Amino acid sequence: MLSGALKLQELEFEVLPEAWKRLDLAFGLARWITSPLQQYPSVEDSTDVEFVEVLQRTLPDLRDSQRSNLLAADQRDWTKRYQKLIALKNYNRARKALNELDEYIASKGLFLPAAMKQQFREIIPIIQRSLISVETSLELDEYKMRREAGTDLSTAEPLIESIEKKIGERLQSHARK
Repeated sequence: MLSGALKLQELEFEVLPEAWKRLDLAFGLARWITSPLQQYPSVEDSTDVEFVEVLQRTLPDLRDSQRSNLLAADQRDWTKRYQKLIALKNYNRARKALNELDEYIASKGLFLPAAMKQQFREIIPIIQRSLISVETSLELDEYKMRREAGTDLSTAEPLIESIEKKIGERLQSHARK
């Protein structure tokens, strides 16, 4: 029995930091994409060659057809279209991080204290709703929704602070044993 208890503690000791790392990444990316202070370079005064260089550097996975469509657009629209592509790229990173957090909690949640697992389960939908608002705002070119998504996201902060505190306490208690 002691061996089993030690193994469970060892697994919890591994899962807690990884769960925190994934939560921190997902929340940080969501906070970043919902921030009203987004900075992008202006590309409307660029030459075609300069614009292609910026695209290759900042959006290396851009398909040739997307690049061609951008270059074919009116040069005055380049900045807006470029900003939207960057925002979509950042949204996809945030979405991927959230999915990875959700999958991790689903597969490893057994090794989390029940109350902490419940807090993770409460935070994930908050981040998810914010990201859905970001996605909608990008589809509709409605940036007010994006700012509101950031406000909604801030409701998760007390839960995150609580989880951070509890994880720290659990890890310290394991270190003392």
